[in-house]
Formats: sequence, structure tokens, C-alpha cells
Amino acid sequence: MLNLCQRDPKWASASLGNSPYQIGRYGCTITCLSMLTDYFTKFDGSWKSPDQLGQKLDFTADGLIIWGSLSKATQFRLEKRLYGENDPEIDISLQDPKKAVILEVDHYHWVVAIGKNWFGRYKIIDPWFGDRASITRYHAITGSAHMILN
Repeated sequence: MLNLCQRDPKWASASLGNSPYQIGRYGCTITCLSMLTDYFTKFDGSWKSPDQLGQKLDFTADGLIIWGSLSKATQFRLEKRLYGENDPEIDISLQDPKKAVILEVDHYHWVVAIGKNWFGRYKIIDPWFGDRASITRYHAITGSAHMILN
């Protein structure tokens, strides 16, 4: 899976739909979803960059993604959106190659979960830094969005 950074100059100034919000500052979710299009390319080869998704998906006036619009531009859809840390559900999604999960951390940021380390902590790809790290970079998992291949 690609490590993407929402602050990459290729798309940082692009808007989230018709909202005034730009990917560089507010595009963690869309950047995570772009990484998932890369993850799922093994099924249909249709990677989409954050700016491409930003133009194809629907957003609220506040720049929040409308989850139901995913199937318009990606090969996956939202299976479920959970609040709080639910490790059993996260682990189930991580074990299925036709599923993926992004984690909401500290109530404001999204990262891609890619597995667990030796200490049982989630390994992540963080779109703010564009790197792979441990979830311990953040205080708490405050939610998750589980995707499933269409």
C-alpha cells in the first residue's frame, strides 16, 4: 500500500468537493481512502489520487465525506462506522483481504490500519506525515470506518 501525505504539493491545494477546505490541511480521510484504492488495486487496478477522489466524492459543506458516495468513485464501500475503540471488529477487518479499516484518532484525524506490531499495537500509515508508524503516536482510537470490496 502506498504511503501518501495529504500535504504533498501534487494535491495539497485541491479542495474537498465544493467545500472551501483543502486536502493539505483537512484531507486526512480522503488521503486514507486514496491509499485504500491502491490497496484494492489488486482486484481492479483503479488507484485514485486524493485530488481525484476530492472531485468525485460527495462532501458536506463542512468538508466531511459522505460515506455513501464511496461506491461512485472507488471499488469499495463503507461496511460500518464504529465509535470508540473496538479492537475485535478492527482485527476482523484487518484479517480479511477484501476489507480494510481506517482509524479515527483523538477525535480529529484519520489513519490507515495495516496490522499489529509485536506489542499488539496497531501499525498505521499516517497521512499527515506520509509515513508508517505505531498508533502510539496518538492518545486514543476514537472510532473506525470499515471498508469492504464491492
